[in-house]
Amino acid sequence: MAKRKRIETDIEEIMPLLIGIWRKMFKLSGPPDELQTREFRSFVANVKSLYEAESKEQEGSLSQALQSRDLLGAYFLYFWPLRYLEAMHLLGELPKTGYSALDLSVGPSPFAFAALKHGYLDVTSIGSNEGALNLTAEAAGRYGYPLQIRNELARFKTGSKRYDLITLSYTLLDLYPSDSLAHSEKRKELVLDLLNSLTPEGYLLIVDGSTEKKNKKILELRDQIVEGGYSIQAPCIYQGRCPALANKNICFAQRELQKPYLIQEAQRSGRINMNSLKMSYLIVRSKEASLPDIQKDLYRIISPPFEERGKKTYYLCGKGGRKKLTSSLETATKETRAFEFIKRGEAIEIQGAQVEGNTFVLNEMSKLRVAAPLSKPLLAQEGEEHS
Repeated sequence: MAKRKRIETDIEEIMPLLIGIWRKMFKLSGPPDELQTREFRSFVANVKSLYEAESKEQEGSLSQALQSRDLLGAYFLYFWPLRYLEAMHLLGELPKTGYSALDLSVGPSPFAFAALKHGYLDVTSIGSNEGALNLTAEAAGRYGYPLQIRNELARFKTGSKRYDLITLSYTLLDLYPSDSLAHSEKRKELVLDLLNSLTPEGYLLIVDGSTEKKNKKILELRDQIVEGGYSIQAPCIYQGRCPALANKNICFAQRELQKPYLIQEAQRSGRINMNSLKMSYLIVRSKEASLPDIQKDLYRIISPPFEERGKKTYYLCGKGGRKKLTSSLETATKETRAFEFIKRGEAIEIQGAQVEGNTFVLNEMSKLRVAAPLSKPLLAQEGEEHS
């Protein structure tokens, strides 16, 4: 598997390509980079219908909605770009890239496209909607990428082939959304089967929504995975039982969003409030490639900054479990300057902080370093290998 390098999203180049495919789908003509007034109004109405379908959180709610050609088209122009941007962020957190990738998705999968963009050469997308599969395959083809598609999700079984990457994006909780023990076991069974299909240096990426119900199910799944002897590459540094779940808290990821113009206008017109990308995700390592013993005080920032007792504070989760971080300094020192710009989702190393209860308080003797910026693998700055 090859070392990582920064991959640009090229979303502004991709959007006209998606619009062209959308127009072909509906046999329409028009400008290559925007929708005409009547098209746009219909598009926004369909986007709002998709939000309503997703909010139901019922079995097959998304996959059933995508049986509608109009809603499938709206998903492709609106949710596909947003989830492609998520995929580009999250795939950047893999320490290495590989050759073969498998994607499972009930809709048009931008994660398969993102895997191709990240350098995977043998990529297969398995779905349950032939029209959705064809949309992503055409997007990949127009971009110069070969994407294999199979409409076999309903009867999917893992085989003898092993993959360097498997992505399960916005699908697991559409297949098995309930709180029942039966659905919990089915989620676990599918994920463990997929983990057994990884190469020794492979990764499984699971992504779903950030609502409280969906996030809780992903955190429960995370504990089941750890109990099964697997290690979480990201976002978790702490490999014990999830502290957020134990305390009935939510713990989802948030990334910056640079909105393509069409999405910006759709959100303005539809009064859709979305300023960032939010998702629940897990990157799980193959069992043969366990995490190194982390000796340092590494923590993931799991909240935006908030004020507590008049001081800027963050929630952290790391080797010591769930903590808080603040500073007693009026002016940051050179060694603590990172406190002024750290972001939710970054991994940090803390040295020499005063400990007050469950809070790290930075002082003049402290050091704070960003160990993994957003969209970068943990420990990448030190050149350490995960083995």
